[in-house]
Amino acid sequence: MTKKDFIRLLIKLMGILVLLNSLPLFIGQFAFYSRAEGWNMILYMALVLILTIAFSVWLIFYPDSIIKFFKLDKGFDDDQIKLDQLKSEKLISIAVLVIGGMFILNSLAPLLVEIGQKIYASVAEGQSIFPTFEESDNTRLYTNIIELCLGCFLITNYQKMTHLLASKNKEEE
Repeated sequence: MTKKDFIRLLIKLMGILVLLNSLPLFIGQFAFYSRAEGWNMILYMALVLILTIAFSVWLIFYPDSIIKFFKLDKGFDDDQIKLDQLKSEKLISIAVLVIGGMFILNSLAPLLVEIGQKIYASVAEGQSIFPTFEESDNTRLYTNIIELCLGCFLITNYQKMTHLLASKNKEEE
């Protein structure tokens, strides 16, 4: 596998991830704004949806233009990625780091939104100029805190996790 093929694969996976993460959000937005007065917001949401789908299609079907524009395939010592020389421990450690990073990335923004809503609700209490949020349970807040802590734990202890997973893999063989 060449490094350009690997970068192409990563860009295509990012396009699929953007598409899969954005479509459920748009369904909720359309349901919310369908009751709104006027067509301005619905047209805006349709435009954003079309742009998101176009961006995803560009990432999925035309990754070479991105590679060429940013010169992502330049500056490497050799062109080949030799996967047969990688040890299983190295692959496991990379996987643990990626999973930990995904936990952090997927939970950080919603956690900040939840904390912001809690602070906003406590400041705005009793003042009529601030809109009020519905009183909700703290399930999403606690879930995001747990995911963030789990991601941090995986990243800071990736060597121990790699050793643990590699030793279990050797025991099964």
